[in-house]
Amino acid sequence: NCNKPTPKYKAEEAVVLALQTVELTGESYDAQHIADILMGYKSQNVGTQDHQTINTFGKAKQFFKLASDEDEDDDDDDDDDDAEFSDDEDADGNPIPKAKAKAKKAPKSKGRKNTEPEPIEQCVSMVRQIAVLGFLEKDVENYGVLKLSERGRSYMKDPFPLTLSKDHDYDNEKIIEDEEKEASGGGSHDVALFELLKNLRKKIAKEKNLPPYVIFQDPSLEEMATTYPTTKDDMANINGVGMGKVVKFGRQFMDLIKKYVDDNEIETASEVVVKSAVNKSKIKIHIIQQVDRKVDLDIIGEQKELGMAELIEEIEHICYSGTKLNLDYYINQVIEPDKQEEIYEYFMDSDTDSIAIAMDKCDIEDITEEELRLMRIKFLSEMAN
Repeated sequence: NCNKPTPKYKAEEAVVLALQTVELTGESYDAQHIADILMGYKSQNVGTQDHQTINTFGKAKQFFKLASDEDEDDDDDDDDDDAEFSDDEDADGNPIPKAKAKAKKAPKSKGRKNTEPEPIEQCVSMVRQIAVLGFLEKDVENYGVLKLSERGRSYMKDPFPLTLSKDHDYDNEKIIEDEEKEASGGGSHDVALFELLKNLRKKIAKEKNLPPYVIFQDPSLEEMATTYPTTKDDMANINGVGMGKVVKFGRQFMDLIKKYVDDNEIETASEVVVKSAVNKSKIKIHIIQQVDRKVDLDIIGEQKELGMAELIEEIEHICYSGTKLNLDYYINQVIEPDKQEEIYEYFMDSDTDSIAIAMDKCDIEDITEEELRLMRIKFLSEMAN
């Protein structure tokens, strides 16, 4: 956008760190988890998997800062820059990385949105951008999980100059690679259709007074712009959709895609759509059945030898794949009604469902990551699925 240029930065070092992190964690996690590691944020998942011990933990903090933080860095030459953690602790007693501690102490502006993306958002955006560029690819059997592509493995061995956008908003994001090496491959989705789908999502979200991510998330729209689903069955096969969302939100999207396909004489092949394995996974089926029977999550975790963080992650994958789960029977035992209402209102008003950002932004007393994740599942199940 020439009227409002998007900030850019030289990204090769950060990209190599991100690709190394994907490899070091076994190619089994989503963009948020990779960003948490890179930014030195010991989230519940990071701690459970002991990923704070890998050598890329916190190494990307230098690349993603708010302008105000950069000003503070200039004034704090006497600080111990080698110390990764502040003296503060989170609700679980973990030391908070300095970058995150600064964000928590920063005054919150009321009645006005800060247009500058948070450092963690910038990092998540970087991971997603390199996925669009073809350095990472989606695991079709596990929603949100990113794996190294051949291009990504090659880039780790022989990196070349790369410029990315700092802005996390994909409406403004433009990705520019230096012309020293022309990159092959890249994102395979139809960019023009993707923009149309995002505009439709924004319109529907405004009509229904919902955050856009509740309708469909970006990865789902990207897959729609790759496989061109025009029937209910095809749309339900999109990762993060499911038949419930098709019935609730799908008609306008299918109509738009069909018109786009007809206008541009695009030949579709519905057989290329790969169904997420969420409904075929024995562990996920077990979780769905036990939740339907209102079995305590602690017991479900014991049955499958899963810690609470791991179990919640499995439930999140189920929820994001379009399956509605009612956890009220458990949530009502562990979270007070007033706190539930506050968290619910936070997600309703937020532009993102990021837990890391929620931990920074929401003003709820004694909030824990586990409570936020449980309430996010409740919110998405009720509003999206």
